Amino acid sequence: LRADLLSILTKENASSLRSLDSFLKEKLGMWLSPATLELHQITWDDPASLLEKIVAYEAVHPISNLLDLKRRLGIGR
Repeated sequence: LRADLLSILTKENASSLRSLDSFLKEKLGMWLSPATLELHQITWDDPASLLEKIVAYEAVHPISNLLDLKRRLGIGR
């Protein structure tokens, strides 16, 4: 959303859009602040829906299937 807004702002200078951009920047900064984020260890015992989403959306280290994920979530990982 913000990327789209920024691309529009480079083409035209609308004060209302600048206000929206400032608002979005502030809110995203608050929501994604390290102080508000929580880190949880994912295990094979987590809900299947969560594990399936990890398999589907992991982009940095693609996961081929649930067995591959299970191997990665094993002891000592």
